[in-house]
Amino acid sequence: MAARDEKNDGEMTAMEEREVVVDWEEAEERKLVLKVDLYLLPLLLLAFFFLCLDRTNISNALTDNFTTDLGITTAQATLGNQLQQAGIVIFELPANLVLARVGAHRWLVFLMLAWGCVATFQCFIQNRAQYYATRFLLGAFEGGFIPGAMYLLGQYHPRSAQSTRFAIASGTSALIAAGVLTLDGVRGWSGWRWLFLIDGSMTLAFALILLALLPGAPPDTRPVHGLFSLFDERERHILQSRVQLENPPRMENPSMHFAINFFGVMPAGGLVLFGPTIVKELGFSTSKANALVAVGYYAAVPLALSLGFFASRTRLNGIASLIPFAWSCFFVGLFYHFDITRSSSTSDSGTLYALFTLVLAAMLIGQPVNNAWCSKNATNDLERSAGLALCVISSNLAGLVGQRIFPASDAPEYRPGLVAAICLYVAAILVVLAQMVQYAWCNRRASNALAQWQFVL
Repeated sequence: MAARDEKNDGEMTAMEEREVVVDWEEAEERKLVLKVDLYLLPLLLLAFFFLCLDRTNISNALTDNFTTDLGITTAQATLGNQLQQAGIVIFELPANLVLARVGAHRWLVFLMLAWGCVATFQCFIQNRAQYYATRFLLGAFEGGFIPGAMYLLGQYHPRSAQSTRFAIASGTSALIAAGVLTLDGVRGWSGWRWLFLIDGSMTLAFALILLALLPGAPPDTRPVHGLFSLFDERERHILQSRVQLENPPRMENPSMHFAINFFGVMPAGGLVLFGPTIVKELGFSTSKANALVAVGYYAAVPLALSLGFFASRTRLNGIASLIPFAWSCFFVGLFYHFDITRSSSTSDSGTLYALFTLVLAAMLIGQPVNNAWCSKNATNDLERSAGLALCVISSNLAGLVGQRIFPASDAPEYRPGLVAAICLYVAAILVVLAQMVQYAWCNRRASNALAQWQFVL
């Protein structure tokens, strides 16, 4: 069987063929894929969980005495979170350049150790300057982790097997916060200090597990220490060969995925950051508000997996991307309508919470579904990593702007922000449709030589 690695400069001008001998049985491959899924995937998923934990726990801290203890305003707290996103934007692409040189597994371990240290020492900050510095450093070290993880996964799984292998883990972050914030006052520390200390310490502990177990890319699958590998020589051969069999032609990767994330993630910038605060304003206690927000995160998990399964089976990734944006647009509209028609005497906190949960569940999955679509249409591993880095950059740029859409002065209704969110979701839907048309046009004009690899719609 041959794997084609073709080069073109807009139109194909040259073609190279590389023979890959399939000398294994299907049953042997299935057993090996299961081994990868039971070994590599839990490591990457747990690492992604701790990334979410340290990136988003500031939203939980804001429901405690965080601003009072540091002597800052809510606007300054928002600016600190924006500095974190700025750090991600600035270091995302440089991080991926380093990734290609030092190896994905080494770089991922270093990033996790570095941001784990910063996340832990946040518990000692005393003023605004220290808060700004730690949030920026946190973003700088977190930048590049998601594309790096997808790059490493791409060395073990061909593109057709990747769409359903990541889900959202942020719900547990909110539940942890709900419990930890009850430590407020223990040993004279505020609850938010315990939150940062415990979350950061767990990250550092898991970084040491990655150091010991995270494999390198085939053919050298040894972890960083180089002492052993859980894959033997034949397994490494199969892993490398099965990925080579799906190497696509080198075609230009469309860039509208950047715009999809920018428009689609912007409304989440404010609603995710202030989610626990919004729920608390509906009349719930601090611990209950943080726990209730977790429902939206967990509701996103089956929705994300269902969309991933749908996209994998049908190759209609554009439709899968449309669903969360259309869902969000609809329920944001209901949330806005409810705010207009309700009065203070008839307000229903339960109804508002239910609507907020439905909005949160959908807005969290638009980005990963679009990222998976971009990844599946990348033409090689480095392009996949760079494309995902651009998607992450656009998401964080959107977060920088999105946090200004929902200013504290508009609480608790946030009516101007809700109107802006509806418009942004409509824009995201239009860009998704345009991306689908572009992919369809690329497939139509592709030559017969490229028929074995087509852009997925």
